[in-house]
Amino acid sequence: MIEKIFFMTNRFLIFLLAVFVMSPGMAFAQACHLDEEVIYKLRAPTLGAYNIWDGAHGEEDSDETYVYGDLLPDTGHVIVTGERYASGSKNPKLIIAEIDRRGRLVWEGVHDIDKLSHVRKLMRLDEQVVVLGALSDGPRSRAVWIGFFDLKGNLKSQSKIESGDGALIGHDLIPLDGGKGFLLAASVETKGVRDYEYSMLYRLNGKAQVASARSYMPGPNNRIEKLTPDAEGHYIASGFLDDAGGRRAGWIMVINRDGGVIWQRQYSRGAAAEFNAALPFAQSYIAAVGTAYPAVADGETAGWVMVADKRNGEVAWQRYFTGDYDYTARDLMVSDQGLISVLVDADPAENKQAKAGSDELLAQREDFVRIVTLNPRGVIFDSQELFNGEATDAFQLLRGPADERIVIGRSDIEVFTEDAGENAAPEAPGVKRSEDGWIVAIPKIQDYEDPCARKAFRVPDNE
Repeated sequence: MIEKIFFMTNRFLIFLLAVFVMSPGMAFAQACHLDEEVIYKLRAPTLGAYNIWDGAHGEEDSDETYVYGDLLPDTGHVIVTGERYASGSKNPKLIIAEIDRRGRLVWEGVHDIDKLSHVRKLMRLDEQVVVLGALSDGPRSRAVWIGFFDLKGNLKSQSKIESGDGALIGHDLIPLDGGKGFLLAASVETKGVRDYEYSMLYRLNGKAQVASARSYMPGPNNRIEKLTPDAEGHYIASGFLDDAGGRRAGWIMVINRDGGVIWQRQYSRGAAAEFNAALPFAQSYIAAVGTAYPAVADGETAGWVMVADKRNGEVAWQRYFTGDYDYTARDLMVSDQGLISVLVDADPAENKQAKAGSDELLAQREDFVRIVTLNPRGVIFDSQELFNGEATDAFQLLRGPADERIVIGRSDIEVFTEDAGENAAPEAPGVKRSEDGWIVAIPKIQDYEDPCARKAFRVPDNE
């Protein structure tokens, strides 16, 4: 049904529109033509969206970030993982926690993993939780770490994967063979006469031991940020590569279970571009999200959404979210009706910060999060803004047990202290910032009946 809409596109005429979005709505929801390229200029938000529940968790004297989460069986709670940096600490501790359906902390486990530098991902497989992380003992000595936990956050076993060619960094991990094996996307950073980064795909057994490996070098530098299975037994790999001139482009590969390339394609936009995630869409398409960098030095980055044909990577349509912030499209969800919810992280634009001089400009410098929902033709169906504390950053969009949309990230929280420092008056309270792990759920997108879908015709009654 959705595919037929795409084929209405005039491939020989590209419309490039700049649409000034004033508020969430459906101003173009009934338009059935397909514009191949649209730039949406988004106004700064004023009011935050309604949420079902939310929670910010952390300690005053440390900074916490929730990186990734998954649903727990039966309860519908979310189990999350992330990092905790204590004041003055060089390396983080790994945190793993259960959050209930009101945003409250059920339990939290803290693990001191030797040489841990980053936490990348979490996934639940039956009665265990698998966490992907990174180990570092200096820039030339980096390795992949994979930990196996029970559903209460107890570490049961762990595995370390290294490369003899250079520093190895893991980016994504997905299950194979019903959880009896894994596919790991990683990159090797070489050091020598010429430094460069190239992608590796590892097939791992159920204990996260390497069974086979394959490298990819389509350009001087490349990285697979995300792996996603499709319904045909293939995998969508999305990320970036640099061309011979050093320009960064979005990169998508479709590969088989052995890592063989079915097709690959690069997508150059502006001064540079990269993909952060991709999903199967409308049976024969791929929806990918990422960042496009401006071709001018003082421009803002744009959140980028692209839908392409899964058979060959040909672009069906693209959308760009721009404005007075640096926008990055980090993740996405696709509803059963073909609506695409895009997680857009908004940060104060660097050029605007340098010029900010009035209270009004300073007041608009908070980081915030948008969830922009597009219909199957890329028209904005809904847009909601999320705020918390002083600022927020988001990394994952997770589908909840009732199709609610769960955002996982971090928030800057004001913490009041006894004084503001050595020069403060004795009675003056002090304020400092502390980063907390942040999780929020907003309602599922409303039911949508595509007005442009072909309807069944009435046929003669033969009786």
